Amino acid sequence: KTAVVRQKSRVVGVWINNRSISFPNVPSHYDYALSKNEAEIASPDTLYEHGIGQGALVFKPEKTIRNQERLKMFQQALVRNKVALQLFPEKPNDIKFVDDGFFRTKFYIPANVPKGDYKVTTYILKDDKVVDSRMTTLKVKQVGFSAKIAKFAKDYGFAYGLMCILCAFLAGMGINALRKGF
Repeated sequence: KTAVVRQKSRVVGVWINNRSISFPNVPSHYDYALSKNEAEIASPDTLYEHGIGQGALVFKPEKTIRNQERLKMFQQALVRNKVALQLFPEKPNDIKFVDDGFFRTKFYIPANVPKGDYKVTTYILKDDKVVDSRMTTLKVKQVGFSAKIAKFAKDYGFAYGLMCILCAFLAGMGINALRKGF
């Protein structure tokens, strides 16, 4: 999706959004796992070319920005904001080899990850080259009772609102009755 990074500045005692830069094609969620340290796996250029690691999280703006220092500041702010929301990693996850050709890793998917299809790509690197890669799709969606509640709230917003008010009223009455009883 397109991500907009804004810079606030104080103008006549009021904070306003002064500058902004739009970055197209920013992933909603990005995470990665490595079997070794990045420096041991491949060169920074190879990792960047295939979108692997923190060094690959450099996004190009929609419009050309002449001031490269400002651009870098906005790019870093974008990554910093995504890390704060747990949508980008602070460090890579570990890959554990189970047997020849089989490995295992764990990824934490935070609750604020947008629902949808996500691409998962695995790479085998050797001598600073990708010797094999595979891509699969991971579907992220709500399931179970919470999904039913979310669907009901979306489809029947007014009824859902009334039910919330009724639940809050009944909870308040129950707490009040308990308080008076003690």
